[in-house]
Amino acid sequence: MQMFALLDAAFLTVILFPIIYYLAYQPLTLYIEELKRTEETLQGSEAKYRSLVETTDDSIYLVNRKCEYLFMNAKHQSRLSFIFDTEYVGRAYSEFHSPEETKVFSDEVSKIFETGEPVQHEHRSQRDGHYFLRTLSPIKGPNKEVVAVSVVSKDISVLPHLKGRDIF
Repeated sequence: MQMFALLDAAFLTVILFPIIYYLAYQPLTLYIEELKRTEETLQGSEAKYRSLVETTDDSIYLVNRKCEYLFMNAKHQSRLSFIFDTEYVGRAYSEFHSPEETKVFSDEVSKIFETGEPVQHEHRSQRDGHYFLRTLSPIKGPNKEVVAVSVVSKDISVLPHLKGRDIF
């Protein structure tokens, strides 16, 4: 009986464990290493994206179909006097803009949800009188449906050919 136990132990040690190692453990460790590399790459990409969006001098924000804010970069938060993300997420564009500005903006957002095509136009802010080139672009989900609209608003008031002219 002891002899069989010793043979079983030897069999497990010499034959079965190396097979288990090469068939299960080694591929699993390689898979885990690949996941770690992928995660590091993704974190690096996210850091670059966040740096780009947060350091630009343009206002960048996302809204949903109901024109509720989903995201704002630091520049846009400062324009609207927000300090924390929790102050604007889920709040309507209409809470911070005039009825006229809201109507124009919501019509543009609706058009993007219908067509899936970006829109670009000049806009004069009633808040500070600055002129902006505003680009609204669709954000599409996995099924290619529009799930949100991104807005990049560039202050063009400082352009020399616009100074002193009411072009809009």
